Amino acid sequence: MVSIKQFSYDAQKRELVAECSDLGHGAFHRVYPDACDEGVTMVNPDNGNEVTFYVAHTECDAEGDLLYYSLVPTPESVRKVPTCKGLRMTIFND
Repeated sequence: MVSIKQFSYDAQKRELVAECSDLGHGAFHRVYPDACDEGVTMVNPDNGNEVTFYVAHTECDAEGDLLYYSLVPTPESVRKVPTCKGLRMTIFND
């Protein structure tokens, strides 16, 4: 689990941005016990809301090196925290 305070936020794009190294080892986890989807659970320490984002896309360069992950909230998180609908998360491989 990571804190929302570890991300920059672009309100115009509704996008949270961070670098992998800023999140620490173990930020990614299996989202569902019966599937291979991976993601990140983010918590807002100000209100205790937890939102799980799953990896929707990975972008690699011509050599196959990872550039970034694009994540979106799980449907369960959107039901629980409706304000997260339409948010995106980008995590850059630094």
